[in-house]
Amino acid sequence: MKLFKHSIKTKGLTNFLKRFFTISSRFGLTPLKYIRYLKRFQELQEEFSLKTSFPITSTVLEKHKDFIKDFNDSFLFMLHGMNHIDYTRINKEKIPMHIRKGKKTLSYLGIEKDFGFRAPYLRYNSDVRDKLIEEECFFDSSRTVFVDDPALSIPKNDMDIINNLYSPISFDIKLSLPFFDHSLIEIPVTLPDDEIVIDRLHIRNKEKLINIFENVAKKIFSHQEIFIMQLHPERIDFLFEPLKNILKNITSDQNIWMTDLKTLAKWFKKVANAKYNFDINKKEIAFESIPEREIIGKNIDFTHKNGRIIYNSDTIPAIYLKKEIDIRFQKQLEYDGFFVLRSDDMAQFCSIVFSDDTTFSAGAYRNFRKKILSTEKPLVFLSRWPHDKKGVFCLSGDIDALTIGDFFSRFKHFSGTQ
Repeated sequence: MKLFKHSIKTKGLTNFLKRFFTISSRFGLTPLKYIRYLKRFQELQEEFSLKTSFPITSTVLEKHKDFIKDFNDSFLFMLHGMNHIDYTRINKEKIPMHIRKGKKTLSYLGIEKDFGFRAPYLRYNSDVRDKLIEEECFFDSSRTVFVDDPALSIPKNDMDIINNLYSPISFDIKLSLPFFDHSLIEIPVTLPDDEIVIDRLHIRNKEKLINIFENVAKKIFSHQEIFIMQLHPERIDFLFEPLKNILKNITSDQNIWMTDLKTLAKWFKKVANAKYNFDINKKEIAFESIPEREIIGKNIDFTHKNGRIIYNSDTIPAIYLKKEIDIRFQKQLEYDGFFVLRSDDMAQFCSIVFSDDTTFSAGAYRNFRKKILSTEKPLVFLSRWPHDKKGVFCLSGDIDALTIGDFFSRFKHFSGTQ
Protein backbone atom coordinates (compact mmCIF):
# COMPACT_ATOMS: atom_id res chain seq x y z
CA MET A 1 0.00 0.00 0.00
CA LYS A 2 2.90 2.36 0.67
CA LEU A 3 4.05 2.19 -2.95
CA PHE A 4 0.49 2.91 -4.09
CA LYS A 5 0.38 5.98 -1.84
CA HIS A 6 3.85 7.10 -2.95
CA SER A 7 2.99 6.70 -6.64
CA ILE A 8 -0.28 8.59 -6.27
CA LYS A 9 1.52 11.35 -4.37
CA THR A 10 4.35 11.69 -6.89
CA LYS A 11 2.40 11.12 -10.10
CA GLY A 12 -1.09 12.30 -9.19
CA LEU A 13 -4.14 9.99 -9.11
CA THR A 14 -5.01 10.35 -12.83
CA ASN A 15 -1.43 9.77 -13.92
CA PHE A 16 -1.09 6.86 -11.50
CA LEU A 17 -4.16 5.09 -12.95
CA LYS A 18 -2.96 5.65 -16.52
CA ARG A 19 0.51 4.45 -15.56
CA PHE A 20 -0.91 1.34 -13.87
CA PHE A 21 -2.71 0.24 -17.03
CA THR A 22 0.25 0.85 -19.34
CA ILE A 23 2.54 -1.51 -17.43
CA SER A 24 1.11 -4.66 -19.00
CA SER A 25 1.79 -3.27 -22.46
CA ARG A 26 5.41 -2.38 -21.67
CA PHE A 27 6.47 -5.54 -19.81
CA GLY A 28 5.92 -9.21 -20.55
CA LEU A 29 5.73 -12.32 -18.43
CA THR A 30 9.27 -13.18 -19.54
CA PRO A 31 12.27 -10.90 -20.25
CA LEU A 32 11.96 -11.35 -24.02
CA LYS A 33 10.02 -8.13 -24.64
CA TYR A 34 12.54 -6.16 -22.60
CA ILE A 35 15.46 -7.80 -24.40
CA ARG A 36 13.99 -6.45 -27.64
CA TYR A 37 14.06 -2.95 -26.11
CA LEU A 38 17.74 -3.32 -25.31
CA LYS A 39 18.45 -4.48 -28.85
CA ARG A 40 16.89 -1.27 -30.15
CA PHE A 41 19.43 0.66 -28.08
CA GLN A 42 22.13 -1.44 -29.71
CA GLU A 43 20.82 -0.33 -33.12
CA LEU A 44 21.15 3.32 -32.13
CA GLN A 45 24.61 2.78 -30.70
CA GLU A 46 25.90 1.18 -33.86
CA GLU A 47 24.61 4.06 -35.96
CA PHE A 48 25.78 6.91 -33.73
CA SER A 49 28.88 5.47 -32.04
CA LEU A 50 27.80 5.87 -28.45
CA LYS A 51 27.41 3.66 -25.40
CA THR A 52 24.31 3.80 -23.18
CA SER A 53 24.65 3.83 -19.39
CA PHE A 54 22.09 1.64 -17.58
CA PRO A 55 21.70 1.80 -13.79
CA ILE A 56 20.07 -1.50 -12.76
CA THR A 57 18.73 -2.67 -9.40
CA SER A 58 20.78 -5.57 -8.06
CA THR A 59 17.72 -7.77 -7.36
CA VAL A 60 16.74 -7.53 -11.04
CA LEU A 61 20.31 -8.14 -12.20
CA GLU A 62 20.66 -11.17 -9.93
CA LYS A 63 17.41 -12.66 -11.20
CA HIS A 64 18.17 -12.08 -14.89
CA LYS A 65 21.98 -12.09 -14.97
CA ASP A 66 22.16 -14.58 -17.83
CA PHE A 67 20.12 -12.24 -20.05
CA ILE A 68 21.98 -9.10 -18.95
CA LYS A 69 25.42 -10.66 -19.46
CA ASP A 70 24.70 -10.87 -23.18
CA PHE A 71 24.70 -7.06 -23.26
CA ASN A 72 27.74 -6.51 -21.06
CA ASP A 73 29.98 -5.46 -23.96
CA SER A 74 27.34 -3.15 -25.41
CA PHE A 75 26.29 -1.11 -22.39
CA LEU A 76 27.68 0.38 -19.20
CA PHE A 77 25.81 -1.08 -16.22
CA MET A 78 25.65 0.82 -12.93
CA LEU A 79 24.14 0.23 -9.50
CA HIS A 80 20.55 1.43 -9.05
CA GLY A 81 20.20 0.33 -5.46
CA MET A 82 19.58 -3.17 -4.18
CA ASN A 83 15.79 -2.74 -4.47
CA HIS A 84 13.86 0.09 -6.09
CA ILE A 85 13.26 2.07 -2.89
CA ASP A 86 13.58 5.66 -1.77
CA TYR A 87 17.01 5.79 -0.13
CA THR A 88 16.28 9.15 1.51
CA ARG A 89 13.61 7.47 3.66
CA ILE A 90 15.47 4.48 5.09
CA ASN A 91 17.77 4.33 8.10
CA LYS A 92 21.05 5.73 6.79
CA GLU A 93 23.00 3.03 8.64
CA LYS A 94 21.37 0.41 6.40
CA ILE A 95 22.46 2.09 3.15
CA PRO A 96 26.00 0.57 3.17
CA MET A 97 24.53 -2.95 3.32
CA HIS A 98 22.40 -2.19 0.26
CA ILE A 99 25.41 -0.80 -1.60
CA ARG A 100 27.66 -3.75 -0.68
CA LYS A 101 25.06 -6.26 -1.85
CA GLY A 102 24.69 -4.28 -5.06
CA LYS A 103 28.46 -4.27 -5.62
CA LYS A 104 28.53 -8.04 -5.16
CA THR A 105 25.84 -8.43 -7.81
CA LEU A 106 27.71 -6.16 -10.25
CA SER A 107 30.61 -8.60 -10.01
CA TYR A 108 28.49 -10.97 -12.15
CA LEU A 109 29.32 -8.55 -14.97
CA GLY A 110 32.99 -8.27 -14.05
CA ILE A 111 32.50 -4.86 -12.39
CA GLU A 112 34.68 -5.05 -9.27
CA LYS A 113 35.59 -1.39 -8.79
CA ASP A 114 35.00 2.08 -10.23
CA PHE A 115 31.26 1.42 -10.09
CA GLY A 116 28.64 4.08 -10.70
CA PHE A 117 25.39 4.69 -8.85
CA ARG A 118 22.04 6.29 -9.50
CA ALA A 119 19.41 6.51 -6.78
CA PRO A 120 15.97 5.00 -7.47
CA TYR A 121 13.38 7.72 -8.09
CA LEU A 122 16.41 10.08 -8.34
CA ARG A 123 15.89 10.55 -4.60
CA TYR A 124 19.22 11.60 -3.15
CA ASN A 125 20.64 13.48 -0.17
CA SER A 126 23.88 14.01 1.74
CA ASP A 127 23.41 10.79 3.76
CA VAL A 128 23.30 8.72 0.57
CA ARG A 129 26.30 10.61 -0.81
CA ASP A 130 28.34 10.06 2.37
CA LYS A 131 27.65 6.32 2.36
CA LEU A 132 28.59 6.08 -1.33
CA ILE A 133 31.91 7.70 -0.49
CA GLU A 134 32.45 5.27 2.41
CA GLU A 135 31.79 2.36 0.05
CA GLU A 136 34.24 3.76 -2.53
CA CYS A 137 31.69 4.51 -5.22
CA PHE A 138 33.49 6.09 -8.18
CA PHE A 139 30.72 8.27 -9.59
CA ASP A 140 27.09 9.12 -8.94
CA SER A 141 24.43 10.38 -11.32
CA SER A 142 21.45 11.15 -9.08
CA ARG A 143 21.27 14.92 -8.69
CA THR A 144 19.10 16.67 -11.25
CA VAL A 145 19.25 19.85 -13.30
CA PHE A 146 16.00 21.05 -14.85
CA VAL A 147 16.25 22.78 -18.24
CA ASP A 148 13.07 24.73 -18.82
CA ASP A 149 11.50 25.02 -22.27
CA PRO A 150 8.33 27.03 -23.02
CA ALA A 151 6.99 24.14 -25.11
CA LEU A 152 6.65 22.04 -21.95
CA SER A 153 3.88 24.15 -20.37
CA ILE A 154 3.99 22.16 -17.13
CA PRO A 155 0.89 22.74 -14.94
CA LYS A 156 1.69 24.08 -11.47
CA ASN A 157 0.43 20.93 -9.76
CA ASP A 158 2.71 18.72 -11.86
CA MET A 159 5.65 21.08 -11.35
CA ASP A 160 5.07 20.95 -7.59
CA ILE A 161 5.16 17.14 -7.74
CA ILE A 162 8.37 17.20 -9.83
CA ASN A 163 10.00 19.59 -7.35
CA ASN A 164 8.96 17.51 -4.36
CA LEU A 165 10.09 14.25 -5.94
CA TYR A 166 13.39 15.15 -7.62
CA SER A 167 14.37 18.44 -5.92
CA PRO A 168 15.76 19.61 -9.27
CA ILE A 169 17.85 22.75 -9.51
CA SER A 170 17.15 25.02 -12.44
CA PHE A 171 19.73 25.19 -15.22
CA ASP A 172 19.64 28.96 -14.70
CA ILE A 173 20.98 28.39 -11.18
CA LYS A 174 23.21 25.31 -11.48
CA LEU A 175 25.93 24.38 -13.96
CA SER A 176 25.26 21.14 -15.83
CA LEU A 177 28.82 19.93 -15.27
CA PRO A 178 30.54 17.20 -13.24
CA PHE A 179 31.61 18.02 -9.71
CA PHE A 180 34.34 16.42 -7.57
CA ASP A 181 33.04 15.83 -4.04
CA HIS A 182 35.37 14.09 -1.56
CA SER A 183 36.57 11.47 -4.10
CA LEU A 184 33.04 11.01 -5.53
CA ILE A 185 32.38 12.42 -8.99
CA GLU A 186 28.82 13.71 -9.29
CA ILE A 187 27.31 13.93 -12.78
CA PRO A 188 23.89 15.61 -12.86
CA VAL A 189 20.93 14.08 -14.71
CA THR A 190 19.09 16.33 -17.15
CA LEU A 191 15.38 16.93 -16.66
CA PRO A 192 12.83 16.80 -18.24
CA ASP A 193 13.23 13.10 -18.95
CA ASP A 194 11.07 10.54 -20.72
CA GLU A 195 8.91 9.90 -17.66
CA ILE A 196 8.03 13.58 -17.26
CA VAL A 197 7.15 14.24 -20.89
CA ILE A 198 5.37 10.95 -21.63
CA ASP A 199 3.84 9.65 -18.39
CA ARG A 200 3.30 12.93 -16.56
CA LEU A 201 2.55 15.43 -19.34
CA HIS A 202 1.13 12.82 -21.77
CA ILE A 203 2.86 14.34 -24.79
CA ARG A 204 2.28 12.01 -27.73
CA ASN A 205 3.11 14.31 -30.63
CA LYS A 206 6.54 13.13 -31.76
CA GLU A 207 7.42 16.40 -33.46
CA LYS A 208 6.72 18.20 -30.20
CA LEU A 209 8.90 15.72 -28.31
CA ILE A 210 11.75 16.28 -30.78
CA ASN A 211 11.32 20.03 -30.41
CA ILE A 212 11.42 19.87 -26.60
CA PHE A 213 14.55 17.74 -26.36
CA GLU A 214 16.34 19.65 -29.13
CA ASN A 215 15.60 22.91 -27.31
CA VAL A 216 17.01 21.40 -24.13
CA ALA A 217 20.12 20.26 -26.01
CA LYS A 218 20.53 23.67 -27.66
CA LYS A 219 20.35 25.47 -24.33
CA ILE A 220 22.89 23.15 -22.71
CA PHE A 221 25.33 23.07 -25.62
CA SER A 222 25.23 26.85 -26.01
CA HIS A 223 27.22 26.84 -22.75
CA GLN A 224 29.29 23.76 -23.72
CA GLU A 225 27.87 21.72 -20.84
CA ILE A 226 26.56 18.15 -20.50
CA PHE A 227 23.22 16.68 -21.54
CA ILE A 228 22.54 13.41 -19.69
CA MET A 229 19.40 12.21 -21.44
CA GLN A 230 17.29 9.83 -19.37
CA LEU A 231 15.28 7.29 -21.39
CA HIS A 232 13.94 4.12 -19.74
CA PRO A 233 14.20 1.11 -22.10
CA GLU A 234 10.49 0.29 -21.81
CA ARG A 235 9.70 3.58 -23.58
CA ILE A 236 12.14 3.11 -26.46
CA ASP A 237 9.50 1.90 -28.93
CA PHE A 238 7.65 5.20 -28.68
CA LEU A 239 10.77 7.36 -28.51
CA PHE A 240 12.97 5.50 -30.99
CA GLU A 241 12.33 7.79 -33.98
CA PRO A 242 12.40 11.05 -31.96
CA LEU A 243 15.66 9.97 -30.34
CA LYS A 244 17.12 9.04 -33.70
CA ASN A 245 16.28 12.50 -35.04
CA ILE A 246 17.83 14.17 -32.00
CA LEU A 247 21.03 12.13 -32.35
CA LYS A 248 21.25 12.95 -36.06
CA ASN A 249 21.11 16.64 -35.23
CA ILE A 250 23.70 16.37 -32.48
CA THR A 251 26.16 14.35 -34.55
CA SER A 252 25.75 16.23 -37.83
CA ASP A 253 25.58 19.89 -36.78
CA GLN A 254 27.55 20.04 -33.54
CA ASN A 255 30.99 19.01 -32.34
CA ILE A 256 29.72 17.05 -29.33
CA TRP A 257 31.48 14.34 -27.29
CA MET A 258 29.21 11.27 -27.31
CA THR A 259 30.22 9.08 -24.40
CA ASP A 260 29.07 7.04 -21.40
CA LEU A 261 28.96 8.13 -17.78
CA LYS A 262 31.98 6.13 -16.60
CA THR A 263 34.21 7.39 -19.40
CA LEU A 264 33.11 10.94 -18.60
CA ALA A 265 33.82 10.36 -14.90
CA LYS A 266 37.30 8.96 -15.60
CA TRP A 267 38.12 11.92 -17.82
CA PHE A 268 36.87 14.38 -15.23
CA LYS A 269 38.83 12.72 -12.41
CA LYS A 270 42.05 13.28 -14.34
CA VAL A 271 41.04 16.88 -14.98
CA ALA A 272 40.06 17.52 -11.35
CA ASN A 273 43.33 16.09 -10.00
CA ALA A 274 45.62 17.83 -12.48
CA LYS A 275 48.17 20.25 -11.01
CA TYR A 276 50.09 23.17 -12.50
CA ASN A 277 52.60 25.83 -11.49
CA PHE A 278 54.19 28.99 -12.87
CA ASP A 279 57.78 30.01 -13.42
CA ILE A 280 57.38 33.74 -13.95
CA ASN A 281 61.04 34.37 -14.76
CA LYS A 282 61.15 31.69 -17.47
CA LYS A 283 57.67 32.64 -18.75
CA GLU A 284 56.65 29.04 -18.33
CA ILE A 285 53.61 27.10 -17.10
CA ALA A 286 54.20 23.48 -16.10
CA PHE A 287 51.03 21.35 -16.03
CA GLU A 288 49.93 17.72 -15.89
CA SER A 289 49.25 16.86 -19.49
CA ILE A 290 46.10 14.99 -20.48
CA PRO A 291 46.73 13.88 -24.10
CA GLU A 292 43.21 14.53 -25.42
CA ARG A 293 43.10 18.04 -23.98
CA GLU A 294 43.87 20.79 -26.47
CA ILE A 295 46.15 23.70 -25.57
CA ILE A 296 44.53 26.92 -26.76
CA GLY A 297 46.19 30.31 -27.10
CA LYS A 298 44.47 33.64 -27.68
CA ASN A 299 46.42 36.70 -28.85
CA ILE A 300 49.74 35.12 -27.90
CA ASP A 301 52.66 33.14 -29.31
CA PHE A 302 53.63 30.07 -27.35
CA THR A 303 55.27 26.67 -27.64
CA HIS A 304 54.59 23.56 -25.62
CA LYS A 305 56.36 20.29 -24.99
CA ASN A 306 56.18 17.58 -22.31
CA GLY A 307 53.65 19.40 -20.18
CA ARG A 308 55.31 22.80 -20.38
CA ILE A 309 53.98 25.93 -22.03
CA ILE A 310 56.52 28.63 -22.88
CA TYR A 311 54.82 31.89 -23.73
CA ASN A 312 55.98 35.09 -25.38
CA SER A 313 54.13 37.82 -23.55
CA ASP A 314 54.88 40.66 -21.13
CA THR A 315 51.85 39.63 -19.09
CA ILE A 316 51.13 36.23 -17.59
CA PRO A 317 48.46 34.61 -19.82
CA ALA A 318 46.40 33.56 -16.83
CA ILE A 319 43.59 34.75 -14.54
CA TYR A 320 44.05 36.57 -11.27
CA LEU A 321 41.39 36.15 -8.58
CA LYS A 322 41.67 38.15 -5.42
CA LYS A 323 41.73 36.09 -2.24
CA GLU A 324 38.27 37.15 -1.07
CA ILE A 325 36.56 35.66 -4.11
CA ASP A 326 34.65 32.39 -3.58
CA ILE A 327 36.96 29.38 -4.00
CA ARG A 328 34.29 27.81 -6.25
CA PHE A 329 35.23 30.28 -8.99
CA GLN A 330 38.81 29.04 -8.85
CA LYS A 331 37.90 25.34 -8.81
CA GLN A 332 35.52 25.66 -11.76
CA LEU A 333 38.01 27.74 -13.75
CA GLU A 334 40.66 25.10 -13.13
CA TYR A 335 38.30 22.28 -14.10
CA ASP A 336 37.68 24.23 -17.30
CA GLY A 337 41.37 24.40 -18.12
CA PHE A 338 42.27 27.93 -17.04
CA PHE A 339 45.38 28.76 -15.05
CA VAL A 340 44.71 30.85 -11.94
CA LEU A 341 46.86 32.98 -9.62
CA ARG A 342 45.64 34.41 -6.31
CA SER A 343 48.70 36.10 -4.74
CA ASP A 344 48.10 39.81 -4.29
CA ASP A 345 51.41 40.72 -5.87
CA MET A 346 50.41 38.94 -9.10
CA ALA A 347 47.38 41.06 -9.93
CA GLN A 348 49.33 43.62 -11.95
CA PHE A 349 51.01 40.94 -14.07
CA CYS A 350 48.05 38.77 -15.15
CA SER A 351 46.17 39.22 -18.42
CA ILE A 352 42.75 38.92 -16.78
CA VAL A 353 41.94 40.31 -13.34
CA PHE A 354 38.74 39.34 -11.54
CA SER A 355 38.25 41.27 -8.33
CA ASP A 356 34.48 41.77 -8.17
CA ASP A 357 32.76 40.59 -4.99
CA THR A 358 30.44 38.36 -7.00
CA THR A 359 28.63 35.46 -5.35
CA PHE A 360 29.24 32.20 -7.18
CA SER A 361 26.29 31.07 -9.28
CA ALA A 362 25.76 29.40 -12.64
CA GLY A 363 24.85 32.69 -14.24
CA ALA A 364 27.81 34.57 -12.76
CA TYR A 365 30.25 31.87 -13.79
CA ARG A 366 28.87 31.49 -17.31
CA ASN A 367 29.06 35.25 -17.84
CA PHE A 368 32.63 35.38 -16.55
CA ARG A 369 33.70 32.44 -18.72
CA LYS A 370 32.09 34.08 -21.76
CA LYS A 371 34.11 37.24 -21.13
CA ILE A 372 37.29 35.20 -20.74
CA LEU A 373 36.76 33.37 -24.03
CA SER A 374 36.11 36.63 -25.87
CA THR A 375 39.13 38.45 -24.44
CA GLU A 376 41.57 40.28 -26.69
CA LYS A 377 44.32 39.94 -24.11
CA PRO A 378 47.03 37.22 -24.12
CA LEU A 379 45.68 33.98 -22.67
CA VAL A 380 46.62 30.30 -22.69
CA PHE A 381 44.30 27.57 -21.42
CA LEU A 382 43.27 23.94 -21.93
CA SER A 383 40.07 22.80 -23.60
CA ARG A 384 37.17 21.98 -21.31
CA TRP A 385 36.49 18.69 -23.14
CA PRO A 386 38.64 16.23 -25.13
CA HIS A 387 39.70 17.54 -28.54
CA ASP A 388 37.96 20.83 -27.77
CA LYS A 389 34.48 19.31 -28.08
CA LYS A 390 31.67 21.83 -27.56
CA GLY A 391 29.58 19.79 -25.15
CA VAL A 392 28.87 16.26 -23.89
CA PHE A 393 25.95 13.92 -24.57
CA CYS A 394 25.30 10.73 -22.59
CA LEU A 395 22.31 8.46 -23.11
CA SER A 396 21.11 6.77 -19.96
CA GLY A 397 18.09 4.88 -18.70
CA ASP A 398 17.22 3.09 -15.46
CA ILE A 399 16.38 -0.63 -15.47
CA ASP A 400 13.93 -1.29 -12.65
CA ALA A 401 12.33 -4.46 -14.06
CA LEU A 402 12.59 -6.85 -17.00
CA THR A 403 9.18 -8.50 -16.53
CA ILE A 404 5.78 -7.49 -15.23
CA GLY A 405 6.51 -9.67 -12.20
CA ASP A 406 9.67 -7.69 -11.49
CA PHE A 407 7.75 -4.45 -11.69
CA PHE A 408 5.07 -5.45 -9.20
CA SER A 409 7.64 -7.03 -6.88
CA ARG A 410 8.62 -3.44 -6.07
CA PHE A 411 5.48 -3.27 -3.92
CA LYS A 412 6.91 -5.69 -1.34
CA HIS A 413 10.21 -3.84 -1.17
CA PHE A 414 8.81 -0.33 -0.91
CA SER A 415 8.82 1.08 2.60
CA GLY A 416 9.62 4.37 4.23
CA THR A 417 11.45 2.64 7.09
CA GLN A 418 13.50 -0.19 5.58
